[in-house]
Formats: sequence, structure tokens, C-alpha cells
Amino acid sequence: MTASAVRLGDSEAASRLAMSTWRRRVSRLGLEMLGKGTTTEVGAFGIDVIVVQPGGVRSSIADSGARELERYKRDSSRYRRAYAGIDQRAYASQHNPIEAEEFARGLITQVLATPAPRLVRLGAGMDGVIRLSELLDEQRDARLSTNFRLDALAE
Repeated sequence: MTASAVRLGDSEAASRLAMSTWRRRVSRLGLEMLGKGTTTEVGAFGIDVIVVQPGGVRSSIADSGARELERYKRDSSRYRRAYAGIDQRAYASQHNPIEAEEFARGLITQVLATPAPRLVRLGAGMDGVIRLSELLDEQRDARLSTNFRLDALAE
């Protein structure tokens, strides 16, 4: 399943502010509702729909995603001062991740449960991601800027 972003009421500053605080929540809740709606449509055929929201799972995804990061370290890069934070963010999903086998066992256990859950959240950091998504944009940006040293760009 994929999600598409839809911008609503974007013509006025007030509606932009109101919508900006809800974007991430709407995305997460939208996927949950898509799961419920799909369940309604295909449930009559004996098909269960389960939405999986994975957290940090040990993998090489950070390595493949971080291949191009060295360009931010160059003297000519405008992001040079924030390179350490950018690098840290690229590998954040691999900070104390759940092992892939443990994730798979947990997922299979939950999916095969009777009744199966409609929503499965597994992996490292899921609680933090949910709490972060509930912050106002300014609060979340300030926290992420501090955590990943992006405030170095303002210096």
C-alpha cells in the first residue's frame, strides 16, 4: 500500500498553520483508516488486513542511504557545518535496532494470533516516533535540529 499527500485549504496562512500541525498525524491515521476501509471491502472474502508500522530494524538500509553523504562533508558544501548531524540522522534507525529475526518472529506471532490485530507496531523507537509526530511543527523541528546538530547551519 502507498500513501499520497493531499494539500487541503492551502490558500490562506491560517489554514496552512492549522494543517501543518496535523500532516504527520493525518498520514499515520490515514494509513490506519485505509487498513480499516480495506478490511471492510475484502473482509467478506475472508481476507484480513493488518497495517504494520515498523520501527528500527537492523539492516543495511542506512548504509545504502548514506552512500552519498560524503558530499556534505566537503569544504564547498553549505551543509558542511551540519555534516555530523546529517550523518547521525542517516544512521538513526540503526541505533539499538531490533534484530531482523526478532522483528520477523514478533510480526508472525501477531499476524497469526486469533484474532489478529489490525495494527502492528514493532521495532526500536516506535514510541519516540509517535511522540515526535504529536508535537507542533516548531517543537518537532527544534528538537530534531538540536538532536541532529542541524542548528550548526544557523551559525
